[in-house]
Amino acid sequence: MINNISIQFSIILPVFNNEHTIDRAIQSCLAQTLQSFELIIINDGSVDNSKAVINAYSNYKNITILHNTSNMGVSYSRNKGIAMAKGAYICFLDADDYFVPTKLALIQKCLKDNPSINFLFHPFAHNNNTISTTTEPKRWNKYRLLLGNKIATPCVIVKNNHPLLFNERMHYMEDYDLWLRYSNVQAIYFLDEALTILGRPILSKGGVSNSKTKMRIGELTAYTHHCFQKPLLILSIPFFVVLQLIKSIIKTPIK
Repeated sequence: MINNISIQFSIILPVFNNEHTIDRAIQSCLAQTLQSFELIIINDGSVDNSKAVINAYSNYKNITILHNTSNMGVSYSRNKGIAMAKGAYICFLDADDYFVPTKLALIQKCLKDNPSINFLFHPFAHNNNTISTTTEPKRWNKYRLLLGNKIATPCVIVKNNHPLLFNERMHYMEDYDLWLRYSNVQAIYFLDEALTILGRPILSKGGVSNSKTKMRIGELTAYTHHCFQKPLLILSIPFFVVLQLIKSIIKTPIK
C-alpha cells in the first residue's frame, strides 16, 4: 500500500463476470498522469475468469484486491470499498468503463482550486477522442435531480469525510438514491469535461442497468425515499409517478 499521506484518490472498482473488460478498466487507472491514488478492486463472486485477471495485479503496491465469497451486489461491494478508502476523495469506476489518462490530474487541480467542493461529477463519452482542458466547475442545480438521474456513477468524485453509503437493499437506481441523499447535505458541482468513457451504452443488453421497467421502479423508489425526507415533496409523488409512465411510453433514457 502506498503512503496514506500521498493518496489523493481512492478508486473503487466492483467486478462481476467482467473478464473481457476488467483489464482495460484497471489499465486506465494505472495510466493516469497523476499517480497519487489507490485502486480498490472488489471481485463480487465472479464465476468467469475475472478473478484470475484481477489477481495478476496483486503485487501492485497501490492496488487492493478483495473477494466476496458470493455475489453480494454492486452496492455492498462499493460500500466495502468506501469503508477501506484512505484517499482524500473517492472515485467510482465500473468494470465495463475506463478513465481518460488525465482524469485524476484535472480533478485534483479543480479540487485544489475549489477546496469547499465535496461532491463533483462530470459527463461521460463513448470514445476517448476528447481532449480535456477545463478545470472550472460550476454549481449544479440540485433540483434537476428531481426529474431523474443525470449523474453516472463512474463520473462522480466525493470527499472522503464520512461519505454516505449506497442502499444495499436497492438493486436498481441505488446511485440515484445516494445522489438525492447527498443533495440534502452537499452542494453539487459539475465539471463539463468527459473524463470517463463508457464501454457499454446505458441500458444496453448485458449491462448492469439492462431492465428499463426495474430501473423506472428503482427511480420511483429513490424519489419516494427522498420525499419522505423532505415532507413538502410528498405531494409531488403522484406527479413523479405520471412522469415515469410518460418516460416509459416515449422510451426516454434514464440518464
